[in-house]
Amino acid sequence: MTVYNYADVCQNLTEILDQAKNDKAVFIKGLNGELFIIKTVPKKETDYNLPDIDLGLNRDEIVNFVRETRER
Repeated sequence: MTVYNYADVCQNLTEILDQAKNDKAVFIKGLNGELFIIKTVPKKETDYNLPDIDLGLNRDEIVNFVRETRER
């Protein structure tokens, strides 16, 4: 377990965040001796993350389809 102090964090934040990404967590000792953890937060999947589907349509065909649908 690597513990960084306040000065290390101020000087090397980018490297410490990269380490947190690779190691999943980094420990930091605050000025008053408290211990903190920096860790990555996984990206949340949403309902809108759908697989790509190739319909063989170009942009103009899609726009025309949407316009026709709105006119109904």
